[in-house]
Amino acid sequence: MEYLLSDSEHPIFELELLPVWCAVCTWGHLLMHCQCVFYLDNEAAKGALIHAATSTVAGKAILQMFVQEEMDLQIKVWFSRVPTSSNISDDTSRLKTEEMAALGVAKSCVDWTNLWDKLGNVGSRQWGFDSGIQ
Repeated sequence: MEYLLSDSEHPIFELELLPVWCAVCTWGHLLMHCQCVFYLDNEAAKGALIHAATSTVAGKAILQMFVQEEMDLQIKVWFSRVPTSSNISDDTSRLKTEEMAALGVAKSCVDWTNLWDKLGNVGSRQWGFDSGIQ
């Protein structure tokens, strides 16, 4: 949060971009050469992903890395808006995972160290994140 707050008064925007990039990094091997629809409940993040542009340093870095993964994996993306009330991931983003567990959804481990390192000079090196990030 310290990193995000250094450039943004309301880092919810960057926090809405982050899971989309995490998804392609975590499940890229499954998404390669596929058509993918990403559902977001944040209009600003959706617009930034569609246009691959934003004004914040962290947002630009995340978008750049997302586009790089998109090209490397040769995935065709579409972004759609889902109301927060219909977003099945909304509770999960608040660490309420009971519904997902009841549905039998498997958990995936995100390699946070690798993601922050991919951000280069705006990632872990600048902010001194250690390799123990979970």
